[in-house]
Amino acid sequence: DMYDARGQVGLFLIDPETKHITDMSAPFQIAPMSDDYLQEYFWDGLSGWAVKNQQSVLSPGGRYDERESRSIYQRRSSGGVGPIIIAPLQHQDTITGTLMVYRKVDDPEFTRADLDLLQTIANQCAVALENIRLYDQAQEEIESRRRTEGTLAKQSQYLVALHDTSLG
Repeated sequence: DMYDARGQVGLFLIDPETKHITDMSAPFQIAPMSDDYLQEYFWDGLSGWAVKNQQSVLSPGGRYDERESRSIYQRRSSGGVGPIIIAPLQHQDTITGTLMVYRKVDDPEFTRADLDLLQTIANQCAVALENIRLYDQAQEEIESRRRTEGTLAKQSQYLVALHDTSLG
């Protein structure tokens, strides 16, 4: 089984510029999977549809959803996955991934209220991810400035020493 579907949560993170999956966290076991396979699984599936269309997904269980490829649906359904909801992690105009919740085939369907709640959580996650990105960027800039200040201090010391030796 690719999925152990008991009403589980998964997260995919993507690079907004390259559209490449950078990280994932999912309770289902993904057998050793090549990067190409993972990219195909994401982009041909419902998560890819959610990102491309900047929309949440509420997909009923037990039947094919035209928003994903047949092969992805077959993999999903053969693993016992039924109803699924997916929300893009979007802050302003940037999507950095998807948050999904899925259930077993025989479990109750998700409601619009479930999807709305997931989208609210996904929006909060997207803001948190943006804050982390901005913090990391600020830390890199601080470190760059420290290196530059150190270089300038050494150059200044060298110039002072050079000046002193030329005068003396």
